Amino acid sequence: MEGQNVVFRCVVEGNPSPSVSWTKDEQGLNVAANSRLTVSRASSNHTLTITDVHRSDAGSYRCVAINNVSSSTSSVAQLEVHCKYRI
Repeated sequence: MEGQNVVFRCVVEGNPSPSVSWTKDEQGLNVAANSRLTVSRASSNHTLTITDVHRSDAGSYRCVAINNVSSSTSSVAQLEVHCKYRI
């Protein structure tokens, strides 16, 4: 629902420890450029949080893990944003 928060999670393990990034519609997300986006990590658990979701946030999200041995991409998490109706 528009205005709520959304959290995407993925578990990433590897040796050496991979770097993790997020994509929307196959394009890298610039978390630093959008104050509504936050990434965090607790051990091998990685999260992307979108606060105050807008209709423009709808799309296909993926977690991407890369180290100097290999890379891996999660399956797609599809975000649909329904708007609030005001009467």
